[in-house]
Amino acid sequence: MQLLLTDTGWDKLDYWNSTSWEVIEEKLEDLKAANIPFNPKREDIFRALQLTPLDKVKVVILGQDPYPSPSHATGVAFSIPAGIKPYPPTLRNILEEYSSDLSLQYPTTSGNLESWCDQGVLLWNVIPTCTSYKSLSHQHWSDWWPLTEEIIRKCSERYAVFILMGRRAESFRKYIDEEKSEVIVTPHPSPLAKGFRGSRIFSTANIRLAELSVSPVDWRLEGCYPQATSPPVSESSSKPVLKPTQELSSPKPSSSMAKPVSSSAENVSS
Repeated sequence: MQLLLTDTGWDKLDYWNSTSWEVIEEKLEDLKAANIPFNPKREDIFRALQLTPLDKVKVVILGQDPYPSPSHATGVAFSIPAGIKPYPPTLRNILEEYSSDLSLQYPTTSGNLESWCDQGVLLWNVIPTCTSYKSLSHQHWSDWWPLTEEIIRKCSERYAVFILMGRRAESFRKYIDEEKSEVIVTPHPSPLAKGFRGSRIFSTANIRLAELSVSPVDWRLEGCYPQATSPPVSESSSKPVLKPTQELSSPKPSSSMAKPVSSSAENVSS
């Protein structure tokens, strides 16, 4: 499989020379030979790494596994292709929290989150693949785990903020150097899980970045303006922006605030 990771820093991972990667390649080949579709498409499995080079990473959002629908899965956790409607329920929950937390309009035109990747936000599923229409079908593919572990360790060396969404993501917390990096833990954003809404992960991430002396993320998605504010009337008009005080106004929450989520409630894909 062509990785297409040249000059991203991810091409230097030890994982690519491991027997674990050989096993994964064989499993994917077996699925192809048996005409069993899987998500995301083979060429998109590492899209998140392609979009966010290692030396640019400042926020890592860890999800569970890809959306089960092939039309939704992109290789970028929680993101979907532009123009796809309706949004998956998990993404709707994330965007509702985004709107509430940042006082921005709800994104109605696109659920594509790749503009965050351009700013150093790595959107990674700890289980990078699944059989189409079957959530968590690859959860026992343990040869994926060393890859996620190495990605986390590499990012943790960079003084990053980690947002762990759900118990499967949280199970990788032990690989984070919390002397260098910050950790935010939330329940999975699926509607089947409880406690994600009100987590304020976006403003909290920027607070934690400030504590690390790292520039904040501009979380605004295309076409999203501050609530009760109209879009610019001309191209020359400056786009409304969030004030720093608006992003950094909430108190630093404790990771322990996250409510426990049952495995059954989390049995959905990012």
